[in-house]
Amino acid sequence: MTQLRETVFKKSALVFLVGMLSISTSVFAADTDKKSPVEKEKIYHVEIIPTGIGSLQQITLTEDIYLNSRDRGLNDLLVLDSLGEKLPFEITTPENKILEHKKDVAIYPIREPRHLLKRTDNISFKYDQENRIREIQKTDDSKKQQKVVGYLLDLGEDHANKNISLTFELSDVEQTSFLRFDIDQSDNLKSWASASSGEVLAQLLDRQKLTVHDQIQLSRIHSRYLRINLLDQLPAFSIKSAAVEYSERQNVPLVWGQQKDIIFSGSEQAYIINTSPSLAYRVLRLDLAEAPSILRGKLYVRNNDKEIWKLKNHLNFFHIIDGEKHIIKDQFSLAGLRAGQIKIKFDYSNDNQKSEPLKLKLAWAPQKLTFVTNGNTPYEITVGKSNKNPSSRLVELAQNRKMIAVIKDEITTPIKQAKFGSSRLIVIEPIVESYVNWKKISLWFVLVLGVVVMAWMAKGLLKQVD
Repeated sequence: MTQLRETVFKKSALVFLVGMLSISTSVFAADTDKKSPVEKEKIYHVEIIPTGIGSLQQITLTEDIYLNSRDRGLNDLLVLDSLGEKLPFEITTPENKILEHKKDVAIYPIREPRHLLKRTDNISFKYDQENRIREIQKTDDSKKQQKVVGYLLDLGEDHANKNISLTFELSDVEQTSFLRFDIDQSDNLKSWASASSGEVLAQLLDRQKLTVHDQIQLSRIHSRYLRINLLDQLPAFSIKSAAVEYSERQNVPLVWGQQKDIIFSGSEQAYIINTSPSLAYRVLRLDLAEAPSILRGKLYVRNNDKEIWKLKNHLNFFHIIDGEKHIIKDQFSLAGLRAGQIKIKFDYSNDNQKSEPLKLKLAWAPQKLTFVTNGNTPYEITVGKSNKNPSSRLVELAQNRKMIAVIKDEITTPIKQAKFGSSRLIVIEPIVESYVNWKKISLWFVLVLGVVVMAWMAKGLLKQVD
């Protein structure tokens, strides 16, 4: 009997363990079946007001569009008409340009005496009310026999440390000959500074073929007037005319963000800037104090609050006074930095710097949006809506670019610049669907069935004992 009871006890314990395992499995399955919370969808709308008539209109994107976008490449941006129909568009990023300039310059021979430039007998000057030279005129010098000792060139404007190229038209000669000279520069024709020395123009005759070296390169020219001082006592040929060429870099105009977007974190003793990964920042600027100062720091980035900060750059700003000259470095190049958040932490050298709030600003180059003016007005831009099929969206954007390229090739008038109207931010609450969870019902059915089976088995064992 004792042995039989032990057998019954072991079987009952086994049945109990199997039942508990079934219950645990059911509860775990029910818990893991819970849905993850759905975030609120924030959709930003801004009205576009066309100007004039044209198949294409263009507008410059604003900072709010980037900050409300959910996509790093603005792939969630849509252009819609009043009926909600999509309009084809393309987004272009502006780039710095190099502009090439070439023009003829006025040239006047300088005759002896060389040092009395204002009394040169074949040049007269006209002055404005502030005694500045307004015009240089060449008088009739057909009866003058003085030797030409140089030339005066009027570039017509201040070239602000530009590198220029001068091309000269030379009088013809029938033999190999050279013209050596130095060049000075001036803004007022009174005080002169050296611009270059030992320059040479040449005409080389080889086997009845004349080769002309008629061009020179000058660097860091910052004045309107150039003076050519001939070094040869008997110049072999003369200069008839001259032209200047120079290139000019035209930078993309930057837009500075709002100071309100920058907050100071007391816990981290750092400035936190909430940005958008779709916005490429070019420059960081710090408003330095009027007193001399040196301020160093570090710049960190991350995409969201869940990530750790990553060191991106070491910063260095300073304001140094040298006599009456102020040497200021208040900007730092970010080279198109993209991040969800930026943290700037300074290494303060004294408590006074730490107590004064700093004014930081970020600059970015806005992109241009060109869209087809089709459908009913008003038009609008929307960003922030989640895209469930990103691959098809990329194909659609590529087709839009091709369409706009074809239109640009056909139109002959400049693209009109549209304007922004009113804007609004719509917050869409997540929809919680009510449904029958058949999976959970099935698990509970198995659980109840298991309990019934265990009870039946226990009842059979008890009968055996009796």
